[in-house]
Amino acid sequence: MGKIVLFLGPTLAGQEILKARLMKEENYNFHKIIKTTTRPKRYNEIDGDNYHFIIEGATTPNSEIIEKQQFGEISYFTCSKDIDLVKNNYLDTSNLEGLDSYRNYFGEDVIIPIFVKMNRDERIQLVLTTERTKENPDFSVMCQKYIADESDYSDENIAKRNITDIVENNGDIEETLMQTKIILAKRLYK
Repeated sequence: MGKIVLFLGPTLAGQEILKARLMKEENYNFHKIIKTTTRPKRYNEIDGDNYHFIIEGATTPNSEIIEKQQFGEISYFTCSKDIDLVKNNYLDTSNLEGLDSYRNYFGEDVIIPIFVKMNRDERIQLVLTTERTKENPDFSVMCQKYIADESDYSDENIAKRNITDIVENNGDIEETLMQTKIILAKRLYK
């Protein structure tokens, strides 16, 4: 039976970098979970590779939907038809509500949540630097995201969900990757 590894953590803590690096490593043979969205396809995106793009109003049976996120008129969701745990292991990023949905759908023994933790000072500096690179920086949204992340990923919320695999990203992504590989060696093939 395959497993689903989910990276969780606040904005810019390194989840996407870890996911991208591990997806390239052949010894893990991770498959990516391709989410479905109702938003328009961007010029550089490929249907079925970046997302499954569907027209607003198209339906997917609720029995297939594992998790769904709504941002205004745009929906993003994960469907069970895109996951074959008999043959594959999967790697993705999510939030705590997504973790709850995956666990409810597949059971706790299939899901390996890894929380990516980052020093607050370093994270706020990274978030600020990233926002400054945008053509029209919106520092109020940046502050709202930061405050929401602090609440969402509180020690209490992490403990409540029994997330015990935690990696530290303090600016050295190679060290964080090594910590992640140690966890995967213990949890992925037990």
